[in-house]
Amino acid sequence: MAVSIVGSRLEYCNSVLYGMPQANIDKLQRMQNILAQVVVGTPWTSSSLNICHDLHWLPVGHRITYKLSHYLENTSYVSASLPL
Repeated sequence: MAVSIVGSRLEYCNSVLYGMPQANIDKLQRMQNILAQVVVGTPWTSSSLNICHDLHWLPVGHRITYKLSHYLENTSYVSASLPL
């Protein structure tokens, strides 16, 4: 349940998050790290970087860039396939 609630908020409007100050990206990254520890049930002292890797979760900054590039690629593909 925590993954669906918090995870969907981390995914929401990634294109708007592009160019956001690094301090805000760091806050979102801390939220994702805490969520990963809650999902796996590890103690707070364990490395959340390894947990996120095991869950196949991208870091927040990379996720924003990936989603934006994915949207742009789909947009260019659709606009290139439209007949003139």
